[in-house]
Amino acid sequence: MHSIWTVQTGHNLGTLQEKVSTTINLPVSGADTITKIAGTIPPGLRLSGTTITGSPFQVSRNSTFEFCLRAKHETRVQDRTFTINVQGPDAPTWVTPAGTLKIGDNNQLFVLDSARIDYQLQAIDADLSANTTLEYYISEGGGELPPGLSMSSTGRITGAIDPILALDIQSSTGYYDSNDYASSPFDFGIPGAYANQSFYFDIKDYQELYNANAQNRVTRKLNRYYSFTVNVTDGDSVATRTFQIFVVGDDFLRADNTIIQVGSGVFTSDGTFLRNPQWLTPADLGFKRANNYVTIYLELYNPSTLSGTISYYLENTNPDGTFSELPEGTTLDSSNGEVAGRVPYQPQITKEYKFTVSAVRAGTGVDFVTVNIIPYEDQQHGTDQLKINKLPVGLQDGLDDLNSLLNEKIKINDVEYTVIGVNNTNANYDVLTLNQTMTATDLKVYTGNVYNPSTYKTNPTLINRANNEIFVFNRISKDKYKNRIIKIGNNEYKIEDIQTILNEGEPALQNITTMTAMEKLVLNVPLTDSFVNEQNISIAAFKGVTYTKDFLLSSTDTEPKATKTFTVKMLGEVDSTITWSTATALGTIKANLMSHLRVTATSTVPDARLKYILTTGTLPPGLALTINGEIIGKVRLNPDGTLPGVTAFDSRAFSFDGGTTTVDSDYTFTVRAQDRFGFSSVERTFTIKTTIGGSAEYTNLYVQPLLKESQRSYFKDFVSNSNIFDPDKIYRPTDKDFGLQKNLRMLLYAGIEKKAVANYVTATSSNHKRRRFNFGEIKTATANFEGTTTAAYEVVYATIVDPRDSTTKQTASSIKIAQPQNKVKVNQTQLEVTDDVTKLNVGGATYTIFVREGSAVSIGAVGNDLEILSRTGRLLINVPNGQLFVDMVTGPDLLVGSVAESPADPFRFRPKNAVIKVDSNLIKASASDDYTRYISNISNMRDKVKALGSTEGALLPLWMRTAQSGSLAAMGYVSAVPICFCKPGQAESVRLAIKNSTFDIRQINFEIDRYVVEGTTGNKEDQYVLFPDYHYNI
Repeated sequence: MHSIWTVQTGHNLGTLQEKVSTTINLPVSGADTITKIAGTIPPGLRLSGTTITGSPFQVSRNSTFEFCLRAKHETRVQDRTFTINVQGPDAPTWVTPAGTLKIGDNNQLFVLDSARIDYQLQAIDADLSANTTLEYYISEGGGELPPGLSMSSTGRITGAIDPILALDIQSSTGYYDSNDYASSPFDFGIPGAYANQSFYFDIKDYQELYNANAQNRVTRKLNRYYSFTVNVTDGDSVATRTFQIFVVGDDFLRADNTIIQVGSGVFTSDGTFLRNPQWLTPADLGFKRANNYVTIYLELYNPSTLSGTISYYLENTNPDGTFSELPEGTTLDSSNGEVAGRVPYQPQITKEYKFTVSAVRAGTGVDFVTVNIIPYEDQQHGTDQLKINKLPVGLQDGLDDLNSLLNEKIKINDVEYTVIGVNNTNANYDVLTLNQTMTATDLKVYTGNVYNPSTYKTNPTLINRANNEIFVFNRISKDKYKNRIIKIGNNEYKIEDIQTILNEGEPALQNITTMTAMEKLVLNVPLTDSFVNEQNISIAAFKGVTYTKDFLLSSTDTEPKATKTFTVKMLGEVDSTITWSTATALGTIKANLMSHLRVTATSTVPDARLKYILTTGTLPPGLALTINGEIIGKVRLNPDGTLPGVTAFDSRAFSFDGGTTTVDSDYTFTVRAQDRFGFSSVERTFTIKTTIGGSAEYTNLYVQPLLKESQRSYFKDFVSNSNIFDPDKIYRPTDKDFGLQKNLRMLLYAGIEKKAVANYVTATSSNHKRRRFNFGEIKTATANFEGTTTAAYEVVYATIVDPRDSTTKQTASSIKIAQPQNKVKVNQTQLEVTDDVTKLNVGGATYTIFVREGSAVSIGAVGNDLEILSRTGRLLINVPNGQLFVDMVTGPDLLVGSVAESPADPFRFRPKNAVIKVDSNLIKASASDDYTRYISNISNMRDKVKALGSTEGALLPLWMRTAQSGSLAAMGYVSAVPICFCKPGQAESVRLAIKNSTFDIRQINFEIDRYVVEGTTGNKEDQYVLFPDYHYNI
């Protein structure tokens, strides 16, 4: 019966170039159908009948793709594994042009010294793999950047250029004279386009002819080109490009410079020696606390060589068109850029302010003017006429303050208005007419009944209002309203005090759902006016509060300012808003078991992240509290060096009821939950009870492949891809037992009794063999807390398929072969080569063949015959007298080999393979034939480990002990490799992201040859147990 395939498995179908169309005829004869059953055909190629055709897609590196094809002919089926190589990764391509970089302002080909630089070199790579970036570097000897600059691995050039060298006062003229080089460090002429401009003639006869009316200023700073070569690599190939940066002294770009060459293409008319100030403070200023004094420093880099002073002013609007607004109560200091002041009480939990500040270098004090707008009196909401303190109308400071406000936007009490009219006819105040009525909502009257909150549930007691008291909605700022005047009707009242009636949350208990708190205004005189519920009596403009408007009149700079938009978030009253969700009794955990406990609290601050800190008390030994509230680790049963174990009596030699009664230990500790700013916190004391079931300790056994570097990198790039593994979805990311798995490791047996390492070696004597497993599907599973349906976490894992195992039945431990190959002998152990000279055996006949350069090799001889292995079989060539000659065309025959008997070297008695020892049970004394073979598969391997001692079932991972959706029974042991552990509800989205990525876990060779034992008796470190190479194990 002929073979369908005409080649053996592992055949390479050739090496292809990416993006080149090709057709490969498969080595098959008489196949009806061919299908792919495993592996990956290079993307871009497809199986078509008995050919593979298409154009391979781009590859980031030279790649080998392995796949298995199944050929069917009638009822016969044959599988073959093939490989295809794809070459042609593209080297990175430079985008940034070579030569002088346009690194200066307005893309100038030069940059001034002392200037700050932030420039990105750019290159692209069309076949760059996911989560891989290009790396930029300057090799040793590859030139230098200007001093003060550095380049990151991403190709970004940043820093402030150091001031370049300047000549000393003696060399300020710097041209040739009649003397030799003297004391000045530079003694040269002034370069120019013509000979008579290149230097001054010092001979008196020529001075009048060439140097008459020459008015030259010699620059003191020395301009310089800095050349450097940058390499960019994608990890496989490198592209290089040489650049230069031209650094120019600020004394060069002056109107009286007679040596500048405008025709060179380097200097253009918009070039200037003036440097703009540059902001150092980041745009996001973070969080600040309201009802507090706040200072925000806005830092600026200001080159020291320029004249003028820096002034700061607030722009009217932000670049997005929104109003530029400082936090309430703060002002911008125009001289140093500080935003400072006392931010009043803020009822909102968080309020964001966005404002834009410009830094201006001005030559005189009148270039920058601030107009102060100060309300003349407290003014109620509802009017469009704002009375303010008198403003100057002359030009004493360069600005008509009052009339300059016309058509400008101003902000009063956090509300933006446009001034559409001004009037200064009143002798005491000016009037601004606004585009809309002034609004405020701070004070809204509540006219309903209010009850004492402390007795409301048991005995509601009405709170009476005095005739000079007003109840108002929510919290109000005492700083703003105390001693202010409010107008109700035609009467004025002074607010003498503000008192709290109901705290946050208490109005809702009385079915008052339109407010969060309630306060009381105590007035100076009894009320003569009545109200309706929610009547607005707010003040829209407060007397004496200064609001500013800045105006820039002129500046000495052509580009006078540096502008930046900042944001700051003000936190309102958030104290006592953290509430514990976890009960004080956290439960019971058995020694040796993994902890899935955690403590949690909630905050009324939206999206608040709390952190948890252990303040007092002790956790069970081996457990630790993380900052996110997870209690991680395993409870340590026995002491480990200086580390304690759980409580025991007489080193556990003492027991109750014959060891059937367990011993409980309670551990009490206190945890503080606080927001990330430390503004609010709450503490709670918790208790964990530990149980000691006995003195036995347990361990786990894993198998883990030793991958090639290329496959390790392939997997590392995969798990490092944040587009697939969103950090916010990962469960316990900092816990080595959870989070993202950095290694491919399969749990083979959980919870076997911990013993000396020799016991685990014994277990591997049968049914263990170096072999390869296959990856199956990528799946998800849920882990529920013990005895509940509440998810603790989820897991994304790859199933492991053992082709030699059964998923439905128990396979046999051993089989008997029909025709034993050898007899069982006492001396059957084969020794390694014992003849160090011939490398053949103990002495014997050998042919010595003479090769080039006088060297020789020895090969085996059969008597005087030379044995040759040919394609058709074994050939014996008769060589007369044991001497092999070559007939020469001219001259005598040439002796090229001869037979000699080699003496035996001393025996070493080193066995070739693993030796069956006398205490082994693999061979019986009564057996005469070598016919027993032990099957190596996962089930049999687990059975051998199980026989070592007792098993603690609770050490099986929690997700394997959980009944999954659609099942009533627990999942049980699964041969699987966890990829990542996820927060509840997140695993499926991660699985889909993996599915939609280019990663194929089947490309990884999961071949195992040893156990990783997670600690043995007397050794807490991982132990490696190699599988023996017995021929009995198959």
